[in-house]
Amino acid sequence: MGLIICTRHGKRGLLSVCAHIAHEVRRGGQVGLCPEKVELYWGVDNPKPELYCYVCRACGDKIRAVFGTTKIMNPDQWESCIDLAADGGGVCASCFGEVFPESKEA
Repeated sequence: MGLIICTRHGKRGLLSVCAHIAHEVRRGGQVGLCPEKVELYWGVDNPKPELYCYVCRACGDKIRAVFGTTKIMNPDQWESCIDLAADGGGVCASCFGEVFPESKEA
C-alpha cells in the first residue's frame, strides 16, 4: 500500500481499486456496490498476501474467468490481474472505509 494526500483526510494509505469502486468512493457510496478483495501472493508458500486490491463483482468475475480465483498465487500473473480490473488507480483508505465500513482492511 502506498500513500495518498487526501483533500479530506490528509496523508493516508492508498488502496488499489477497480474503476467502478473508485467511482463509488468518489461519489460517496451512492451506487451501492459491494467490494471484494483480490489477494496477490508471492507464491503458494507465502501464507499472507503481499498486496491486495478491491474490485466490484463484475471485475471480480473477470478475474475469476481468467485465473479461476481472486487469490493470485503467481507473481508473474499480478500485472495481468491488475490490467483486468484494478484500473481505477487508488483511493484514500479512509474515504474507502467511510463508503464501505464493512471492509475491515480499510
